[in-house]
Parts: sequence; structure tokens; C-alpha cells
Amino acid sequence: MAERKRRLARLIETSDNVEFGQYGQGASDDLVRNTENQLGIKLPPSYVWWLQNYGGGTVFGDEIFSIYEQESDEVVGCDIVRMHRINSEKNWFSKDQLVICETDEAVYYFDVSQPDQNGEFPVYEHYSGQKIADDFIEFLIRLIER
Repeated sequence: MAERKRRLARLIETSDNVEFGQYGQGASDDLVRNTENQLGIKLPPSYVWWLQNYGGGTVFGDEIFSIYEQESDEVVGCDIVRMHRINSEKNWFSKDQLVICETDEAVYYFDVSQPDQNGEFPVYEHYSGQKIADDFIEFLIRLIER
């Protein structure tokens, strides 16, 4: 995993199509725990690493759902708690699908019913049902390299 994190960090630094927060200035442990409590889901370690180190941002202009420090009811952007509540209320996705990114062509989600031994969730594309990645790091690498 460490090598893939380094690879992702290099891609983030060198890609003109990635706009994330400054490395090391992401979400606090408390904010992550609060988000997990609101979702009722323990977030996968690779996603937590990204949140804590980058905080959020976009790839090719598409926002990766993250954690906003405001109450989720006050947020207008793609706060993962807010978006999960909207998706649940409208029954757009099953309870096992935690959406992490929506583009014009695709909707990507964690399948929270399939954690691996490390607590990682695979990432799927909603419309095709295709598995995109085994974890969030692999998902970001593929998204950036497309």
C-alpha cells in the first residue's frame, strides 16, 4: 500500500487535472470519526488517508466526495454525509452503496458490504455495475490516469 500511496502522491503533484488540498492539511481524526458516526460506516483506511492528507478536491473537474467541516445540513457541495443522506432519502442507491464521486458519465461508489481483511471497500461504477478498483487509492490512480 505504501508504494501505491507514493505513486498516487506523484500523480497528484504532476497532473494538471487534479486539484486537491495541500498535502498534510486534511481532515482531523475527530472529523473523520464524526463522519463515520453519522454514516454508521467505518470508512476504509485508504479513503481516510486521502481525507486526512488532502481533505478533498477534484479530478478532471469532478469532485471527489469528502468531509466538509460545516454541519452537513448547511453544506452545498459534495460532503459525503450530505450526499449519502440525499441518496438514501430518494432511494437512488442501496444501503450498501456509499457514493464517492459523480461525473457526467459515471457514478462511483464503495460497496460497503464487501470489506476486505484490511477494511477496504471495492469501488464500483453504478451504471455498468463494473468493479473499478479494489480500494480508494487504486480508484484515484485509475481516475487520474484515464
